[in-house]
Amino acid sequence: MLFRSPETFSGLFWNGEEAVKSGLADRFGSLDYVAREVVKAPEVIDYTPKENVAERLVRRFGASVGSGAVKALHSGGWLR
Repeated sequence: MLFRSPETFSGLFWNGEEAVKSGLADRFGSLDYVAREVVKAPEVIDYTPKENVAERLVRRFGASVGSGAVKALHSGGWLR
């Protein structure tokens, strides 16, 4: 049963739970589920960018390393 109200087709988006309740979707799923079960894709390739080790280290230690580098440059007379 599709619940129709002025908000139904307002251009807003619905989360999964709201969409199922209002009849706009039949059930929950994911992109992988649809590709494997509905489309029967032989292979699903994930194009999500992955961080490499260097990027993770920079993100994790970036602030402390950056702070240490600035202090070293100041103490060495490179920054005034």
